[in-house]
Amino acid sequence: RRNESARDKKVAAAKRIAANQGARTKLLDEFDALAAREYKDGPAMAIQGRVAEQDTEPYQLNSDQRKAVLGALNGDGLFLLQGPPGTGKTKTIAALVHIIATKLGSRRILVASQTHEAVNNAASKIAETFDQLNTPLDLVRVGNEEDVADDLLAVHTAALRRDFISLFAAETDSRLRPIGREIGLDDSNVDE
Repeated sequence: RRNESARDKKVAAAKRIAANQGARTKLLDEFDALAAREYKDGPAMAIQGRVAEQDTEPYQLNSDQRKAVLGALNGDGLFLLQGPPGTGKTKTIAALVHIIATKLGSRRILVASQTHEAVNNAASKIAETFDQLNTPLDLVRVGNEEDVADDLLAVHTAALRRDFISLFAAETDSRLRPIGREIGLDDSNVDE
């Protein structure tokens, strides 16, 4: 019964959006505007028709996952991926992100969800997919640090910030200390 109630709410929300009666009354128009806007890599809709079935082979997807990837990348813009647990949504998302980054050349891809667990799972699977396919990945995990999975803590914004500050301090020290010595300063004066 709970699944029917959740589904009914989603259907009702979609109908409100389609009728321009949602909280954002022109939401569909905003997607049309985004589709038409020029981005650094070209128009947002330039990916249509550029992904073929053979492009999905490295990911070992089942037929539904393959259809989802091709539908998302060759469709008319907005694509919804949903299903019960265990149906391969996370693997499909990882394949989508990898194809978008490697075949379509996008450098910035936002993966978001309403739960931290879903973002953690997706980010971990994306990292695993890139690693398995020997593809470099610059991943940043945003959110409350206490909600981030252990395997993603190193790429959380707080960790990256700490690493940058440490690197900056080390570089500053390695550059200033010789200059200080050159002009006759004691190392303790440089440290201050």
